[in-house]
Amino acid sequence: MRDILQELNRSVGVRGSAVVTHDGILVASELTAGLDEDAVAAMASSLVRNTISTLRRVGLGEFSLFTMQATSGKMVVADAEVAYLVVVTDPGVNLDLTMVDIEAASYRLTKRGQLGV
Repeated sequence: MRDILQELNRSVGVRGSAVVTHDGILVASELTAGLDEDAVAAMASSLVRNTISTLRRVGLGEFSLFTMQATSGKMVVADAEVAYLVVVTDPGVNLDLTMVDIEAASYRLTKRGQLGV
């Protein structure tokens, strides 16, 4: 699992990545210094939980990917079935290019289908 995160972190603009269970437990992390692992995990889990609830209420189907932009960076949370892939990027990164790497990493985590590190 860490090998997938390390490879993803070599993508342009990626500051770090992590795998988080649906209830917010950090499973694996390759976040750079300055990014609080527990805070990132809790935030991702909370955002997705609220997003799933809202998607159901408005009839838009199941959650697959969430992107949030802030002044100091972006956070992408992708559903990898048994967990979430959380990716933190620089604020100016072109997500159109980086998203291919994020989706590939999410797919690899899904295919692995386990949370063992």
